[in-house]
Amino acid sequence: MANQIKQKHIEKAKEITQGKRIPLFINGEFIENHDVFTTEDPTICDQIAEICIAGESEVEYAVQSAQKAFESWADLSPRKRGDYLRKFAEALKSASKEYQIAEIIDSGLPATVSSRISSGALKRAFDYYSEWCDKLTSDVISSSSQSFNFTLKEPYGVVAAITSWNVPGMFLGYKVAPALAAGNTVIIKPSENSPLPAYIFAKVAKETLPPGVVNVIFGKAETGKLLVSHPGVGVVSFTGGTEIGEQIVKQGGIKKYILELGGKSPNIIFEDANIDSAVFMSAVGMFSLAGQMCAASSRIFVQKSIYESFLKKFNEMAKGLSVGDPFDPSVISGPLISKKQLERVERFVEEGKKSGAKILTGGTRYTEIGTGYFFQPTIFVEAPHSSPLAQEEIFGPVTTIFQFESEDEVINLANSTRYGLSAGIFTKDISRALRVARKIKAGTVWINTYGIIPHNAPWGGYKMSGVGREGGREGIEEMLQIKNVYIQL
Repeated sequence: MANQIKQKHIEKAKEITQGKRIPLFINGEFIENHDVFTTEDPTICDQIAEICIAGESEVEYAVQSAQKAFESWADLSPRKRGDYLRKFAEALKSASKEYQIAEIIDSGLPATVSSRISSGALKRAFDYYSEWCDKLTSDVISSSSQSFNFTLKEPYGVVAAITSWNVPGMFLGYKVAPALAAGNTVIIKPSENSPLPAYIFAKVAKETLPPGVVNVIFGKAETGKLLVSHPGVGVVSFTGGTEIGEQIVKQGGIKKYILELGGKSPNIIFEDANIDSAVFMSAVGMFSLAGQMCAASSRIFVQKSIYESFLKKFNEMAKGLSVGDPFDPSVISGPLISKKQLERVERFVEEGKKSGAKILTGGTRYTEIGTGYFFQPTIFVEAPHSSPLAQEEIFGPVTTIFQFESEDEVINLANSTRYGLSAGIFTKDISRALRVARKIKAGTVWINTYGIIPHNAPWGGYKMSGVGREGGREGIEEMLQIKNVYIQL
């Protein structure tokens, strides 16, 4: 079975790369470079492509190309920009199979998740923001009869879009579509862990957009530093870890930042909740991407009276989850992205044991699937809430379950981390649900569900989980700066 999986993945990789190194995409053209790094398929732990690295000269060329394209792109009528975005969305639909293969082999994203959450979200974003182009309005400000005061909303110029590797399509859609709709041009720098989806994105851009409007460069930390610190970049939109987000702000200096960072999301199960629904949604919210989600339900709080019952049902579901080859349509949890990430998860598990926490299930690598970076869905109980296990983002299939007695107690526990990205509440009491939702310090609160991110609603975090919002009207407003115009009559 392992050999069959490996052979299939190698063949799929050849479909994407055609046996060639992956070039940069600047000013509407693909450009090769002698400096390369390799990208790996985490399901089979094999290198699948050489990726060209953008150095200082290539970053400079990308910024200059985006700046030049901005001059004409921003001057287009809003309706014309909308037409371009609709054309791009249709081309994405035609390229969806190729795009999904790139996501599966490069990020380990299960096929069902790619089609529904990532590549599907990418097309929805371009469809959605194509309709926003001619619907942005400014304000007339109250003034005396001797003056007239109004605002203009204008694009910043060049947007640097730095995307994460776990759901590449969703983040490309969240960043690029509203930036273009607002009249900005974009330079994409994807994570070095999954560059191939952005390559497919570049192929679509070449077919549908004017040169320089979208550019795609590859590289590691040095390329990212060159991009965010460039004075020609007006906005940096980044999704990734909190520590890297802090570095980006230091490197980039004074400019606009939209940062979607880490999370340690609380998921609160009250005693009157539909326990079967709570168990299912908590498992999906934790394990569907092998726990590699900033919004993963990695702290589950269960009211004392139903704690044992929930624990039993949740443990059974975790043990029965389908983990394996992400091309298998029955699989909901694939591999971790890299050996480094696998070792990180293992370190947290060992630290959890040392803190006195107990493993209910999981806690080790999968060996029967093959050579990939697979880790068992893991449940901890009886962990000190002050321990790293309960305070730090693990980004793996590891959750900790706590019990609580009162509403005030669980609100205090839920808010007792540096993060504030998302939270879940399960209860049949709508008054309690809304009361608790108001007190939770998080950018998104789900009630009686978990992990739903509508494309037409804002997404972002409180505290160290980030600044700014993506998605919805707020997503395009973030890509615009406001100018006040005052006229003395």
